[in-house]
Amino acid sequence: MAAVNVKLSCGLLQKFASSRCITHRLKYPSFRAISCGVVGVWTRKMDRTQKESVCGHAAARFLLPTTPTLRWLSSAGRGLSQQEIKKKIDEITDLFMEARELLSDATAAKGTIYFHEDLEDATTAVKETLALYNQLLEQLTEEQRNDVIRAIGLKMEELKAQESMLQEMKK
Repeated sequence: MAAVNVKLSCGLLQKFASSRCITHRLKYPSFRAISCGVVGVWTRKMDRTQKESVCGHAAARFLLPTTPTLRWLSSAGRGLSQQEIKKKIDEITDLFMEARELLSDATAAKGTIYFHEDLEDATTAVKETLALYNQLLEQLTEEQRNDVIRAIGLKMEELKAQESMLQEMKK
C-alpha cells in the first residue's frame, strides 16, 4: 500500500495521511469523513488487466474536502449554477439597457405625437425586464437571491422609478 498525494482545497499537494488533514479539518468545517477499512491512506492495487486503480479510501479519521461552492452551485437543489445565474444576469442587464434607452427616448419625445407610442414601448420593455428579474429571484436560494439583489437590484429599482416618473409625465 502506498500513500497517494491528494490536492487539498487550499491548492497544496500533501500526503493524505499527513497532519495537514487535521489542520484542514479545523480550518474547513465543511469537510466530510469517509469511513473505510483501510487506515489512513489511499491504496493502489493491480487489477486483472494489470492497470493501476484506486481500491481504498481514507480512514474516517481523515477528511476529504467537499467543495462548498459546488454544493451552493448545484442545480439538484433549488438554486441555479453560477454559469446559469451569470447568463441570466447578463440577459437582464441587456434588457435593462434597452429599457433605459427606450425610457430616455420617451422622455425626449414628451410633448410630441410620438410620446405615447414611445411610452408604451418603454413600459413593455420595463415590464419584460422586471418579469425576468423576478422570475430569476424565484428560482434562487436565499444566499443566491441576496447576491443577485446586490448585483442588479438597484438597477431594477432605478428602472421602476424612471417608469413611474414617465407615467406621471403622461398625466
